[in-house]
Amino acid sequence: MSDESVYRYDLAVLRDSINALRSMLPVSDLFYSVKANAHPDIIRHCVEHGLSIEVSSVGELDAAVAAGAIVTDIVCTGPGKSDRYLSRAIEIGSCISVESVDEIDRLNNMEITRSSRVLVRINASKQTAKARLQMTGVASQFGIDEDQASEAVQAVVDGPHQFAGVHLYMGSNIDSEDALVEQFETAIALATPFEDLAQGPYLVDLGGGFGHPFARPGARPQWPGLRRRLEGALAGHAGWRVAFESGRFIAGACGTLSMEIKEVKWSKGVRYAVASSGVNHLGGLSGLRRIPTIRMQHADNSKTDATELSCLVGPLCTPVDILSPRFEGACEVGERVTIPNVGAYGLNASLANFLGHPYPVELVVDGTSVVSRTRQSVIRERIKE
Repeated sequence: MSDESVYRYDLAVLRDSINALRSMLPVSDLFYSVKANAHPDIIRHCVEHGLSIEVSSVGELDAAVAAGAIVTDIVCTGPGKSDRYLSRAIEIGSCISVESVDEIDRLNNMEITRSSRVLVRINASKQTAKARLQMTGVASQFGIDEDQASEAVQAVVDGPHQFAGVHLYMGSNIDSEDALVEQFETAIALATPFEDLAQGPYLVDLGGGFGHPFARPGARPQWPGLRRRLEGALAGHAGWRVAFESGRFIAGACGTLSMEIKEVKWSKGVRYAVASSGVNHLGGLSGLRRIPTIRMQHADNSKTDATELSCLVGPLCTPVDILSPRFEGACEVGERVTIPNVGAYGLNASLANFLGHPYPVELVVDGTSVVSRTRQSVIRERIKE
């Protein structure tokens, strides 16, 4: 392999993840969250296998459309939406999840020639147990507080747009089946009072939060009782169009990052191995106080001697560029090491432009067949506006 760093995405694994999650959910719509990985082949493959799309910016919206997403099956989320984002969503007929009363007012007062389907995102008063990232139940930029939800829904109903339903996303990266059920039951209870106000089929986006190992070995979580328990919770709501979202669970397992050891040196008794990738290619969300615990492995899986440890670092000119402070096995120059389970929140969520190092190659395969091989450029043309 001649390239120094390569992200490899396997569409066969992506399909397996989609099918695994579907098997654990009641009959419903499943949205792929583009924030996890915006590679066009991944978005396209999700669409081809019946997934709707959730986006959080106008850039993600354009990427989804370019990748072939059905525009009416896109829901546009995110706080502080720009007028350009809202106008683009209305123009193409995508659904909009509003995050504040002010956003509803802006939307209602825009000069438009067509109406849009609107979801009201609700910030529940109750937190989700065991969620590693709390999205609701706390002071948050996400959604409209539960005690203001009725007023917000009525403002949409009275405006020029169609009240399509509600959106609740309460926690992220949840491994516990009980915690998942608890958050979805809370969301179902919050959604129930507004079903008679829907102008069309009542869409209830229950969010997701389905956990998955990140940057370390590990299998997809299994929640064997989730489907049965959610079917029971939804038993009295046969007329709802229920939806779930996932990026982490769907894309996580399909991606692996492979990198080359460029240099080995000793400093004050510590053995440093400098790799071709650092936090510019993985772990950039540490800048958002999300520091991943990375578990790497030798590409040939043969070196596992815990008595030989290296501090594995990247090539960036900053002391925070540490991938693994205690990497097992003596790394050698020219050797390759890999990080599994980085199909979600890998390159898409990293500091790729910091210091101008080359982007890694993104290699998309389907089993043994190569689908595409691309590399983004770190050099961006500056345009005047």
